[in-house]
Amino acid sequence: MRQHPKNSPVAFIYRWLAMVALGFFATSASAQVLTWDPSSNGGNPPASGNWDTATADWYNGSADMIWSQTSSTVPTTGAIFGGVDGTYAINVATQVAATNIMINNSGYTFSGSGIFLENSASTPGINVAAGKTATLACPIASGNNANYFLVGAGSVLNIENTMTSVQPHFLGAGTVNLSSSISPNVVYVDCGNLNFTSGTWVQGTGGVLYLGYSTAYGGTTSTTGALTVNGGTINDTGNKIVVCRGGGTGTLTLSSGAINVWTAGIGTVSPNAIISIPNNDNNANHASLVVNGGVLTMGNSSYAAAIELMPGGSAAASQ
Repeated sequence: MRQHPKNSPVAFIYRWLAMVALGFFATSASAQVLTWDPSSNGGNPPASGNWDTATADWYNGSADMIWSQTSSTVPTTGAIFGGVDGTYAINVATQVAATNIMINNSGYTFSGSGIFLENSASTPGINVAAGKTATLACPIASGNNANYFLVGAGSVLNIENTMTSVQPHFLGAGTVNLSSSISPNVVYVDCGNLNFTSGTWVQGTGGVLYLGYSTAYGGTTSTTGALTVNGGTINDTGNKIVVCRGGGTGTLTLSSGAINVWTAGIGTVSPNAIISIPNNDNNANHASLVVNGGVLTMGNSSYAAAIELMPGGSAAASQ
């Protein structure tokens, strides 16, 4: 009996190879990275423009194409903003979704609608190259995931709008200037300095603010974290602020504004409502709490929250 050509072993192998190839290209497409190119010159020099899902402003290495995403909350593409340093206004015309944003040159300001981020296990959601400056003046959102903001040595990232369902991890030797209200659950500050200048930071019930956690991520290990409150207000509503953990070096400085630990009495009264200096790291003095101004309030009329000095911890206050 003659075998039908479609059922032959050779045909089966061809079909299998075709499916493997389709799967490979689908995976590659979902991980593509595009370069901002509104001038159709490969992205150098760059220019201001609208980031939307209708205009072919993105260079894929051979041609310009439209920004690709499954939806405004399901990203498939990463973005590179490069070229020469300058002043570039990026208007996010409608909410876009990105796996990550790499900013290689100074002068980019993002405003308008929001950006939804979903970084991978090895690529930070926002990455500012060493010595460069960028400004996020548009809302940032995520799916309540850990979102990594990597600031290279000498770089500055200005965050001037809300962050919704974002659990930020700030890494690198650069500086982050935060001038907006946020409501995270868990925050890791492992960058050169997080300067909180305005707005209200509500640390969620059960959440923890870690400074100097010694975080390893995507080939980068950040062992030093500093938070300076210089005009903003932090309301820790039920767990703790941990200055230093796991061998890192943490510094919490209050210059102006306020830090309120457990003053609202939200949730169940817990002895964990503390500033811990340090925690789970009793081998060396790596943590500092410095009060140069502002108002530090611990507890309320019903509960006296604590500043807990573990072995090896120290606190210096001057006002």
